[in-house]
Amino acid sequence: MNSVVPLMLLLANGLPSPATLPATTTAPAMAAAMVTRHADDTQPHVIVSSLIVRAKRFTRYNPPGAKEPVYGTWSWVPDFEFYMRGPLEGGSQITVNFQKPNGAPWLSVPVETPEINAGDSQKITCPDFDEHQAIVPVGLVPFQIILKNSLTGAKKVLFSGKADVRKFKYKYDKAPGAFEFYVDQDWMLPMGFLAVNTELSSEAPMLEARIWVKNINERDNTVAVYVLYNGQPIASSKHMNDAMTPDQINVSDDRTISTAGMTNGDPEWRRLLILMTKIRVNGSTNAVYPTHYLDKNPGVYEIRVMKSGQPVCSAKFTVGADGKIVDDGRGKALGTIWTFLPVHHVKDGLPASPTSYKTGAFYGNPLPGFVAP
Repeated sequence: MNSVVPLMLLLANGLPSPATLPATTTAPAMAAAMVTRHADDTQPHVIVSSLIVRAKRFTRYNPPGAKEPVYGTWSWVPDFEFYMRGPLEGGSQITVNFQKPNGAPWLSVPVETPEINAGDSQKITCPDFDEHQAIVPVGLVPFQIILKNSLTGAKKVLFSGKADVRKFKYKYDKAPGAFEFYVDQDWMLPMGFLAVNTELSSEAPMLEARIWVKNINERDNTVAVYVLYNGQPIASSKHMNDAMTPDQINVSDDRTISTAGMTNGDPEWRRLLILMTKIRVNGSTNAVYPTHYLDKNPGVYEIRVMKSGQPVCSAKFTVGADGKIVDDGRGKALGTIWTFLPVHHVKDGLPASPTSYKTGAFYGNPLPGFVAP
């Protein structure tokens, strides 16, 4: 989907990651979205909504000064990735500094820093760490992204945050110190985004959404996505595998964040890429199959994810009388041009939206005034 052209959307929390790290995958569409220009770019900055911090695990621990590693005790180091938006001049160097959970200095990580033209974006990734740099303690891990320029003498803190690192006992290893490590990403769940997709038609672009779910796999045939208009269903993903019926909604994932061992039930966050082929933002083309145009149908819309007939999450948005999606501006506040989409999660039929977003969103930089639906 390299032809995705976001006309009113995000740059959300997802990017490709190195294959050697805890499972994270990204569809090609995201790369195209990440280089979208932004009208307000005059200073270099981190695209906050693209930042991901993870934990990379080792199956042994090297205590400081020890000649031999401790087997049966697992350890971890951070991993990160984000997009940087220019202008980024020659002589620039980005460094990411991490503290230990107790606040003690830990790692100072220079990263490969490209020159970036104003308004352009490039991905910044974490270099490989040596296992001797790994630690065992978990908790809130402070970090900063710092920009220095040796030619101009400038120094600037681009981002400050805290990653919530947790652990759980690995059930297939009886050693008392065999723990899996992960960064809690539950804060992502109430935060989705809307996009416009011109892949099939630039005259009648499709509506697209990205919604995070936890421990839900869209490949499970019990998982389905529906779109409702003023309370009535108008499109379903149930037609995806029906050769006799045109696709109404296509569902895939463009990002998965999981633990290294990934045994059944381990924490996993998956971002659903929901392409609503039946729902067109605008247009007047003579569609071969029934098509629903947003600009001709103002009202309340809902995207609903179901599993085994039970709700998983839902997200509502409104199309105004002018035929445009109502945008509360939060996407722009994140430095993007996408439309922010609040998502309501349920569990066993009861509200289950996590509360970690209140303090933990964007690694300790929550959206002011945002309350999960």
